[in-house]
Amino acid sequence: QFNKSMEDAKSKFKGLGDTAAANALRIETALNNVESVGKKMSLAFTLPVAAVAALGNETVKSTDKAMSTLNSLLGGNSAKIAAVVGIADERMKKSTFGKAELIDASARLLNFGETIDTLPRKLQMLTDISKGSGVELTELVSMFDKIKAKGVVNGEVLTQFAEKNINVVGELAKMYGISAENVEAKIKKMADDGQLSFEALSTALGRMTDEGGVYYKKGEDAVNGYSGAQTKAMKDAKEAAASFINAVKQIMVA
Repeated sequence: QFNKSMEDAKSKFKGLGDTAAANALRIETALNNVESVGKKMSLAFTLPVAAVAALGNETVKSTDKAMSTLNSLLGGNSAKIAAVVGIADERMKKSTFGKAELIDASARLLNFGETIDTLPRKLQMLTDISKGSGVELTELVSMFDKIKAKGVVNGEVLTQFAEKNINVVGELAKMYGISAENVEAKIKKMADDGQLSFEALSTALGRMTDEGGVYYKKGEDAVNGYSGAQTKAMKDAKEAAASFINAVKQIMVA
């Protein structure tokens, strides 16, 4: 029994060691990406523990906080949690957003009635608009949630979008076939008369991120070019460092 326990422990430790090695390789690859886009770092090929901590500790904390919120919201349902994390991971691969930011946004959207089935599209829509308009994702999700809670869109809501240079009024006008003069005034009157629902606004925002829309694939476009590639490479380095830290913690526990 003792020998079997020792073999089990050795097997587990080897598996954790392999995980740590794989994550170390991911860190090296991510840092090489940083270097390739001009982010000069002295730790391009080797990464001391202190550097890992500097890159990953903040990411670990923010991700743990987002995961805690998600876990509470979903009642610890591991299958649903895994599904949401998978959705966030897929979006992260195609954008400059970090894992914690996407999990937090996902949790808030689920809290306000989105389902796991509708989440991928809503997350893609909001991240595209965020990158296209320059409005922070957290702020955009807050706006979206508050409007959904009210259920209707009034003139104040339309003004908020206009102030952030998100021309949802123009998209609503296209939806309702309004092409005459004073389009803005007519749409605002519809809103003030209670004729614009949250669903109508959501549809308009979705149209703006569909193919041909002003924000189509803006979240993915943000990765292209020097600045976007640099941001994504640094984000990938931090995520890899966080994974490495977690792997080391598991080995220490083992």
